[in-house]
Amino acid sequence: MEGIRFMIDYKDLLERVVSTFIQSCAGMLAVDQIATMNVAEWKLVLGAGAASAISVLKGYLAARFTGDNSCSLLSGKNRDHELANMYGEE
Repeated sequence: MEGIRFMIDYKDLLERVVSTFIQSCAGMLAVDQIATMNVAEWKLVLGAGAASAISVLKGYLAARFTGDNSCSLLSGKNRDHELANMYGEE
């Protein structure tokens, strides 16, 4: 990977981390109400924070090793180029 500039789209990473935190909190609090786990709410939010921390790690590693500046594990293609070829605009 010599000569390849390493960059992370931090806005993408932040969006993924925040949405992971909100979804984890909502899911844990909802399940606690249904299953009556008798766990303090702050412990559930702490668990959601741990999920967000793992999301940061996954996003960083994905951006580092996929090479397309995305925090996704799936390698993206240049879709604009494909559409231009499809419609004969290139």
